[in-house]
Amino acid sequence: MKKGGNIPFLYLTMSLVLGILLQKLIQIPISILSLLLLAALFICIFILKKGHPTLELILLLPVFLMGMVQLGLWEEPLFRLNSLQKRLPLQVDTLEMVITEIDRNEQIKCIGKMERLKLDSIQYRLDGKILVSLPPMFTHTAYPGDTLELIHPLLETIPSPRNPGEFNYQKYLYYRGILFRSHVRDSSLYRLHHRKEAKLSISRFTFASRRYLQHLIEIYFPPESSGFLQALLLGIR
Repeated sequence: MKKGGNIPFLYLTMSLVLGILLQKLIQIPISILSLLLLAALFICIFILKKGHPTLELILLLPVFLMGMVQLGLWEEPLFRLNSLQKRLPLQVDTLEMVITEIDRNEQIKCIGKMERLKLDSIQYRLDGKILVSLPPMFTHTAYPGDTLELIHPLLETIPSPRNPGEFNYQKYLYYRGILFRSHVRDSSLYRLHHRKEAKLSISRFTFASRRYLQHLIEIYFPPESSGFLQALLLGIR
């Protein structure tokens, strides 16, 4: 390879294929590969500005990583929300979600961002939010950022109002990006995974602030006013 020349197409193809083969063997998570690819691109940009003679060889690294990322995306197809909605109610094998909110009132409920869904032993990437009702025996300390895995959950649509003039809970959740709901009946039908990196997340700080404000409202206002203020100011129903 000559200094200042172009990278032969064969080298690019080989780098891409080697990346695909390596990913097939070791199965590195897409999130880690994406960070590595981003770092490799920054390194290439830095070397490009310096005009280093080995730039062409180093450019093969992001191509290699792109092959690994591409295989991960191929093997993890995306389940479109509109196709999922058409099939509801639908019982799936598993559903992984990252908790964004959790309320421990009369019934324990949490809202989460759906990550992965397994249906008929095929795993899909998924986007969108879901409202999950948890059993009364849910005694775990769960926070935003933690991962909740549901086992054989039944995914359902949010019901529309039954009576004229009734509060439209479906529309309220829709504007918050929540399109699905599920009920967990037994503690054996979920797994909670704590994530250490989530301790410093904005969502966890927001959750703690929201809970503190809820506590203050419950202390300084009577029950008939407390519920109204929590719903109005904090969205707690």
